Amino acid sequence: MKKQYINFLKFISIILVICIHIISKLWNIYPLTSNEFRILTMLDCFCRICVPIFAMCSGVIFLNRNDKPKNIFLKYILKIYLIFIIFNLLYKIFDYIYIKDGIINVKIIFNFILDSILLKSIYHLWYLKIVIIIYSSILIFKYFINKNKRYIENILLFLLITLFIVLPTFITNAYYVEIVNLIGYITYFYLGYYLYKYKNLKMLLFLFILSIISYIDMYNNTINSSEKTEYFMRYLSINVCTMSSFVFLFVSRIENVFEKDKIKKILNFESKHNFNIYLIHGFVIGGLQYIKLIDIYNYKNIYCIFVYVIITYIICLIVSVVAVKTLNILNRKCKLIKE
Repeated sequence: MKKQYINFLKFISIILVICIHIISKLWNIYPLTSNEFRILTMLDCFCRICVPIFAMCSGVIFLNRNDKPKNIFLKYILKIYLIFIIFNLLYKIFDYIYIKDGIINVKIIFNFILDSILLKSIYHLWYLKIVIIIYSSILIFKYFINKNKRYIENILLFLLITLFIVLPTFITNAYYVEIVNLIGYITYFYLGYYLYKYKNLKMLLFLFILSIISYIDMYNNTINSSEKTEYFMRYLSINVCTMSSFVFLFVSRIENVFEKDKIKKILNFESKHNFNIYLIHGFVIGGLQYIKLIDIYNYKNIYCIFVYVIITYIICLIVSVVAVKTLNILNRKCKLIKE
């Protein structure tokens, strides 16, 4: 049974994902020396834990159970691939019509379909490619985990963090960076499992201190940079890795809080729609911007960010609930017709 703190972490993560996409446009508009840029950077630095925590939650779930290779491919990898094709195509059409004011024709649709099949992602759907790679690594990790030797698991974690978190800070070779950005997230996938299995109070206190240092370092480097760049806020960086590990470990240490009946009920409900919210929140943000209900290029004040995030999340949740209920009704009707 999935632990409720995992559902809570996924809920927090999707909120942070929406927040990043709400503030990303304006972050690139404000001058480096402005107070607004500083505030947005403070917020963005913290939000960067979202993607690592998503991957870490998956590690806890998938590396603590035994899935058959056939199920991994059919139920997870193939399913995510098909979802990617469908939503990547829809986002490309949406972007072309509503953002670029283009006119759709058969040739353009064909190119969009081909791009989607070849995993050429648009917007936030790049993470689905990462998920496919993560799922593909399950059997490899299980091979080492099944040996049940902590020193082997320690060595594996050390190698992953060295190759995909530490070395990219010093190695700027384009090919290496591209490889890291593609497969490096398996580090967080395994790290989630590792922290779940070997969590302890000393590690938590150590990560707490490092997280504070990491956050300050990430913020200062970004603010003091001579040009606007998200380099210092990379998901696959030492600072983000440290912060993500602390938040994940801290929440797991207070897991009993999330097992209370009322909280458990809410988290179970949200977990059924979390992935759907991830898939559609780009449409919602773009749609709200298009009808001028929100303006991600010009906030009246900094607090608008939080209002926009809440509005986006609620609309996504409503759409997901309606869609799920509609599909359930259609499925029941189909079964009745067949009978």
